[in-house]
Amino acid sequence: MNMVVEHMSLDAGWVRQNLVYTAIENLKLISGRGDSMAPTIRSGDALIVDAGVTSVESDAIYFFLMRGQQHIKRIQRNLDGLTIISDNGQYREIDVPADREGDIQVLAQIIYWWTGRSY
Repeated sequence: MNMVVEHMSLDAGWVRQNLVYTAIENLKLISGRGDSMAPTIRSGDALIVDAGVTSVESDAIYFFLMRGQQHIKRIQRNLDGLTIISDNGQYREIDVPADREGDIQVLAQIIYWWTGRSY
């Protein structure tokens, strides 16, 4: 994955006060890419992820592998499986039946992002 941001320093007090995470060592920085999560997350946005989250326990935005491809999408848990949702309405939702949830490998949960804009 091409990184727009490779390093970022954050105040430890700000992190403790503003982010919910499993452990400080699980926090990683990645870059968004593509337009499937626009306007929420745009290509090049800096994302803080919690790599300690490796399963879908609640509705959130996740970084995951599916069929060998990396994705950043909303995932909702339903009674009969999962629904993968892009914020960009040009992309359709994907329903994943409960017996196919193993096809999705959750790498992290997105917990914060910066949406840099130039005008």
